[in-house]
Amino acid sequence: MDLNDIKQKAWELKGATNYWTEIWAIKDDLNLLNPLAKRIKTCSFPLEVRIANRAFDMIFKDWCYNVNYVEDVYAVYTMLTEIVTDICNESERYTDKEKHDLLEWCYDSGIDVSTFIKYTIGCSRGIAETITKVDAIMREIERERELNND
Repeated sequence: MDLNDIKQKAWELKGATNYWTEIWAIKDDLNLLNPLAKRIKTCSFPLEVRIANRAFDMIFKDWCYNVNYVEDVYAVYTMLTEIVTDICNESERYTDKEKHDLLEWCYDSGIDVSTFIKYTIGCSRGIAETITKVDAIMREIERERELNND
């Protein structure tokens, strides 16, 4: 899975007509994305996020410095929200492979999924269990990497 795959899935998920215009959050402010906002080359569309500036930096870390388009971050945010919600609700809308692939991409990109869960799921009952499940997948990814490096 690469960023283009993630963007395609996010596009399909939200629908071509309303993907960029759907309002997800209470704030419509690109300043939330500082320092990313300073680097964005095309910002024709606002990026609505549920998470504050500090949390954004904690979650997306160095990855945001390498991203030039708001749409890329929105797509990753969309897919992470979907996958994490699926894991939390055990709804199985996504296959284990899809979950694994997205989390592996996040792992490779340095995105902190556990912190993402804390800020997006908030204080719901399923937060600890979801983090445990995601951490188990992340440990599996680490083990796979270690085996491949040997």
